[in-house]
Amino acid sequence: MNGLSSIFPCTAPVVAPLIALLSILLLAQLPFISKYESRRYRFMMIGQMMLICIILWFGSYQFSPLYTNANPLADGFDVTAGDREKVNIKSGEIITLGQNSMAVIVPLILPGDTPSCTWSSQKGGALDDPDSCETIYAPSAADYDVLRVSVRSSCGLPNAVGQIKISILP
Repeated sequence: MNGLSSIFPCTAPVVAPLIALLSILLLAQLPFISKYESRRYRFMMIGQMMLICIILWFGSYQFSPLYTNANPLADGFDVTAGDREKVNIKSGEIITLGQNSMAVIVPLILPGDTPSCTWSSQKGGALDDPDSCETIYAPSAADYDVLRVSVRSSCGLPNAVGQIKISILP
């Protein structure tokens, strides 16, 4: 699947295998085009080519009217803190961390998009790489912090900003 998404970047996950399948079916019919010289057969093949183009167009993050207002920061964040399970939180929600604990925070982005991210901490929390989409956060000595991420899509989608409110326990 990873190979198909590199052939069709910036597309919804279902599009690449569907286009590959339809293209294989179309190529399998090409040897028979001289055997069946009917207009109906050629019309069917042209229809299949048009179907492939329409699916690619509707599945493309860049060109589809379905994704004109899509947010590259699709579902919030995955947060893994210490020995706790990974938690999925929406942008703007609150998590609680101990002052000496660290958390791995990853924004959940649209599949097929490889955005660039910039993180910032309102109260001076430590970030291992503020210019990576996956960061490790260590809280500051404050009671709370607000962690913001700016996500710039590589697919031409509008930029997005998300934030996590962090309640810091002593």
